[in-house]
Order: sequence, then structure tokens, then C-alpha cells
Amino acid sequence: MPEHVRFTRKGDMLYGILLHWPEDNRAKLPLLGLETLGKTVDRVEMIGADAPLTFTQDAESVVIELPKKKPGQHAWTLRIHVPGVL
Repeated sequence: MPEHVRFTRKGDMLYGILLHWPEDNRAKLPLLGLETLGKTVDRVEMIGADAPLTFTQDAESVVIELPKKKPGQHAWTLRIHVPGVL
């Protein structure tokens, strides 16, 4: 899955663009684990979805529960709030 995600950022917002929708509706992002990122993710949203997404973060990764219905057809953008990211 990590090879199907591209990242960019603006301020405290990190954006992850999913190029592939996982079959189990769960996006696992190893680059955002506590050991790698060194910061705590406090909110994850998907542009085009109605509500914030449920997620867990541990030392190795962030796992995001994606909506059951895809908000679009080709690529999906996650808005990930990480206070003090840079």
C-alpha cells in the first residue's frame, strides 16, 4: 500500500493521495508511525467524505478506516492533521 500513496503538506496539514483503493477499506501508512514521524496524528479526513475518519497510530504505522463508499473514482485525498509537523 505505501507505494500507492503520495504525500505533500501545507502548514500542519499533511495530504496523502491514495492512488489505489484497498480491498479491505483500510489504508496502512508506515511513514506515519510514531517511530518514523515522531509526532501524533490527531485527525484524519478524506476530501469529499462527510465526516472525519477513524484511525489508529502505533509505533509502526497509521491505519485509517476508509469510507465504505468511495468519494470519487480515480484518486482520493486524505487530510492528516499533525500538530507541529514542520
